[in-house]
Amino acid sequence: MAAARNIKTIAGRLLRDVERSLVAEDRLETYDEQLCLYYRVLGQRRDSHNKIYSFHAPEVSCISKG
Repeated sequence: MAAARNIKTIAGRLLRDVERSLVAEDRLETYDEQLCLYYRVLGQRRDSHNKIYSFHAPEVSCISKG
């Protein structure tokens, strides 16, 4: 549990650092969709709906057993 939290903290720091380096509005608009996807992944919880399971194919959904 603590390791997952540390990874999430590091990923958040990296994401904010990248966003700061993309201050120019042209570049920020270019990567806006990807940044939104990354923030969604960082913000999702175990019980969240519409989770992102794959960065390269965000439309993928979970198939339940049963």
